[in-house]
Amino acid sequence: MKKLKKISFYKNKNYYWLRLMGRHYEKQYSRIKINSIQSNILKRNARPLISMSNDLVIEDLLQSKKYSFETMLVVLDPYNIAPLTALAVFNTKEEYKVLYEVIGDTKEESFFGETEFKTDHRVEILGLYADRTNVIMMSLENKKGEIVQRRELSIKTDSIPAKWRDIIRVKKKTRPSSEPFILISGGTAITTCAFDVSGNVRYYLAEQSKGYGIFLLSNGRFLYEEKDINRPTHGNPHAIQIHEMDFSGRVYKTFYVPKGIHHNASEMTEGGNIVACASTCDDYLENAVMELDRNTGEVRKELSLNQLFDDTCIDRIDWAHVNAVTYQDKTQTILISMRNIHSIAKIDWKTNELVWILSNPKFWDNSSLKDKVLIPEGDIKWFYQQHAVVDVSDQFEFEEHVSYVLLYDNHVDKRRKVSYFDEDEKSYASIFRIDEKNFTVTMVEKYPFYKSTIRSNAVFKRDEKRIFSMGGHLQPTMEDNYGLIAEMDTQVKESINEYFVKTGFFTAYPFRPYIKEISRPMPILKEYVLGGLEKIEKISIDKNQFKNLEVTNKKDINNIRICEDIILIKARDHAVEQVYLVGTNHCYRKDFSETKQTLSIFANMLYAVAVPLYGLENDNYKLYLNVRGTMKKTRKWVKISNESRINS
Repeated sequence: MKKLKKISFYKNKNYYWLRLMGRHYEKQYSRIKINSIQSNILKRNARPLISMSNDLVIEDLLQSKKYSFETMLVVLDPYNIAPLTALAVFNTKEEYKVLYEVIGDTKEESFFGETEFKTDHRVEILGLYADRTNVIMMSLENKKGEIVQRRELSIKTDSIPAKWRDIIRVKKKTRPSSEPFILISGGTAITTCAFDVSGNVRYYLAEQSKGYGIFLLSNGRFLYEEKDINRPTHGNPHAIQIHEMDFSGRVYKTFYVPKGIHHNASEMTEGGNIVACASTCDDYLENAVMELDRNTGEVRKELSLNQLFDDTCIDRIDWAHVNAVTYQDKTQTILISMRNIHSIAKIDWKTNELVWILSNPKFWDNSSLKDKVLIPEGDIKWFYQQHAVVDVSDQFEFEEHVSYVLLYDNHVDKRRKVSYFDEDEKSYASIFRIDEKNFTVTMVEKYPFYKSTIRSNAVFKRDEKRIFSMGGHLQPTMEDNYGLIAEMDTQVKESINEYFVKTGFFTAYPFRPYIKEISRPMPILKEYVLGGLEKIEKISIDKNQFKNLEVTNKKDINNIRICEDIILIKARDHAVEQVYLVGTNHCYRKDFSETKQTLSIFANMLYAVAVPLYGLENDNYKLYLNVRGTMKKTRKWVKISNESRINS
């Protein structure tokens, strides 16, 4: 092995350097033809285009053969959203696998990564500490498993923004953790971040997602809901712009979903379509499940739960409050959690048949669906306002017609009172065994934890005899902390490690970023923006009504911008009722007044509504807005000058 050398990196190469070098790629691969959409509105390119362009610059740098293991290039946060990441770029004459260790303050805090065998190396480095010079030990391993060269690398990082600093604190640490890094996500006052066993934040996203957090996919990818681009609803506005990302910060695709998604989404199969919590957006909210085509962005299917349930529970706008959905490929079924009726259901996704309901049978005594309720056997601790149901059958021995489900039992009945609620002051991670042949359910185990009244999830690791309670909203708070993550030894039901999260959160999981997968180059996609919005309506209208209008101000409209072929108009919830594009020869309208806000907690939310420009005929258009019943002008204009605006 060659002698160890030390390489220091100081922050002289970053995202802005890559972006400057990649401008020609943004022009080359843009979906939108140059000058086909002209406007005095500020424009920005789509996130996938910027990621793809930066990635192509990195590939160019690799092909230049300018960088070696001794003189590698290191770019800090190359995609401008994950500040505690870096990318190392270099070439070798022979194929090697790269191994690295971000040296931790303790052995348990060290973060490890490895890549594939290659001669052109791009190494995603995650797990950096904030506000210090990190030491990374990097090695080259040949195909015989021999380390042929080592290097010490130094990377200086900035501090975490003050609002997210010191939010994690170790409450209790008695044993080594089965998961040395935990990812927390969602909530209103925290960004997605990962911390180590000492409470140090070792990864974070510089931009907050929607309050439901990110939704994990396979191979280091996840879905990220844009916090500030939504569709108005009767309650919590739904995210309509969703990005498929990885932990380096690259955005592969952007999906536009007309009615938006909420609470939870997951892969049906590895790399396959997405199932997500949805809404019918008619007279009801959070009462549906949808399937999103991963390749086209098309909504392949939407199932309204109103079709499956009866009037004993459909008695309010948010009667179901679906907060979790997962797909079981072997049986082609979905599991859903419906918080507001204290129930889990299994549904055949091909036929839409309700297979069974897991719930306290008392709730269904007067329902036509009482025969769909599983028959309890033995002593069962029933759940109330539960979250995060998942199938954990793969952790148990296979039995024909038998499955196992895990859920987080918040154990409150605030949203739907029931006379038989037991007022228990604990929340639980609960596991149930379901025998579909005999139509019975038994409780395998319940693990008690501090009360978390909303959000939250559990992670079960049967072989390691561990279960994690990810308590996202403690009531009452503990030492002014809203969140508590607790790792329990399932043999003795004793909590062995606990971490306070000051702000609370929505969900938490083991942090496994799949370094090998995210170190690969991005695919080049012509269609990187998928799906679509409900088209803008062409209308005939008297243009005299647009004369002598008051101009919008900052109280009305926060800002207006264009992202490729979408106008984004940011204002308070339900403030923008209609958007008009009035041209010399053509007029169009987008109506946002079909829902009315019913919950005061969301009435002051600030976000952008989205207006598609595709489908508009060539013309010079002026932008007018109906703001809370008053028509106003914006002094903004858009010129559509090419009917074929999409690059082929």
